[in-house]
Amino acid sequence: MTKILVVDDERNICDLLKVALEQIGCAVETTTEGAQAIGWAQQNKYDAIFLDIKMPGMNGVEVLKN
Repeated sequence: MTKILVVDDERNICDLLKVALEQIGCAVETTTEGAQAIGWAQQNKYDAIFLDIKMPGMNGVEVLKN
């Protein structure tokens, strides 16, 4: 099963992507926090990460660098 992490500060975007990806058989985790995404990515293996670039606090570029 394809495991995907969705990171976006807008909860509705996370929810929309989660529903769509689960319908095609993916396992999906979502978060609205960049720091949490880093922690999860360090502890889990994801096949893909959907990462919003413009987020308050830690933006997507900062997340990507970590």
